Amino acid sequence: MEKFKLEIYKNDRGEPFPMYRSLNSIERKEIITEIANIIELQSSVELFKNIESKLLYEDYDEEFTYSLECILDSFGFSLEGKLFVVWNANDIDEFSIITMREFWEYIWYGNSDEAVILYQQEFCKVIMITHYGRVFYKTS
Repeated sequence: MEKFKLEIYKNDRGEPFPMYRSLNSIERKEIITEIANIIELQSSVELFKNIESKLLYEDYDEEFTYSLECILDSFGFSLEGKLFVVWNANDIDEFSIITMREFWEYIWYGNSDEAVILYQQEFCKVIMITHYGRVFYKTS
């Protein structure tokens, strides 16, 4: 998670952001490879661009992207467990879904985050949320 987001949270709440974990390089490579395999890509290079050309999508009002619970529910994600948030190939965080649901407003900033991939490993569900309200999905 970017430093400015953590600072905003701390300024607003008076405490550090709740538990999350940034993946190391080996773990990042494994997650990217899993996502590429799920969406049947030949390569994990340019993952975001390939997702746009490979997956189905739904267009929503941009405000929809600020409601994580609506997003997860719309695409059949479990509301328990963990999610990997792929900011880019070199920056992936792991959150509990409970933490993400409660603090999504501090995690997703549509103005600065062009797109983010959410991956629920236990159920092989992948979505990419864009700053303009388009959600690409592979949920089965």
